[in-house]
Amino acid sequence: MKKQLLIPAFLMAASLSANAAGIHTGLLNYWALETDASDTAGSYAGSTGVTTDNGTVNGTTTFAQGLFGNAASFPGGAGNNITVLDGGASAAGGVANDVDRTASDMTVSVWMEVGAWSTGWQGVVSHGEQTDYRIARNRTRNTIAGVAGTGDLQPATVVSATSGWHHVALTSVNGGDVFMYIDGVQVGTNSGAAIGQSDANNNVLCIGCNPDNGREFNGLIDDVAIWDRALTPSQIALIHNEGLAGNSLGAIAVPEPSSITLALIAGLGLLRRRR
Repeated sequence: MKKQLLIPAFLMAASLSANAAGIHTGLLNYWALETDASDTAGSYAGSTGVTTDNGTVNGTTTFAQGLFGNAASFPGGAGNNITVLDGGASAAGGVANDVDRTASDMTVSVWMEVGAWSTGWQGVVSHGEQTDYRIARNRTRNTIAGVAGTGDLQPATVVSATSGWHHVALTSVNGGDVFMYIDGVQVGTNSGAAIGQSDANNNVLCIGCNPDNGREFNGLIDDVAIWDRALTPSQIALIHNEGLAGNSLGAIAVPEPSSITLALIAGLGLLRRRR
């Protein structure tokens, strides 16, 4: 009986190790939001970001105690946000396509603790309206909505000012499936449309607002990341579970191959001794 339990355990351990080892693969942008809006994706093996897309902290946005050290603290109100121009210092239509995901695969991951309402919608992480991608709050339903080439995904999960920290992820395969996850669980899906530039087409990513219309966020935002691929459900769950354990995306340990190999050899040896 113990042998039968050990084999699935080894397989599960190997699967978790593979997820952790590949979690930074395809990472385009990573804003830890400790004391500023620096993009540190290039520090991680597997990153595919073309440029370092540092954000500009605007208005009275500050940094306060968050889930992992500090987080960006947004008071709500016009101009209080963080903006990121694609291609570093370049203007609209810059040289890189890190934050412009038009007709491309992507994942957006963000931790948030929501605050008070000041408008009907609040942008969390947004590149624009229409079929452009965004994660936002809906006051009417007190929920989180996501768009990546298709209509709003608005699951019934209530995310209120008294519910603490939540992890939200949005994944998109170009012209295919779009999945939304809240706290590591898939809560919605759409399919059939590619991400397109918004009518405003300003090629600016906004953390804590929507670059097309403001709609500033109130609350805390931490650990924002974008990939050039759709993460798997198990990788989304890993980010959520590691976060609950106090580990940010940047702190998720990438296991050494030798350690995995030694663990598997030790397990196989144990099985042989029990035969």
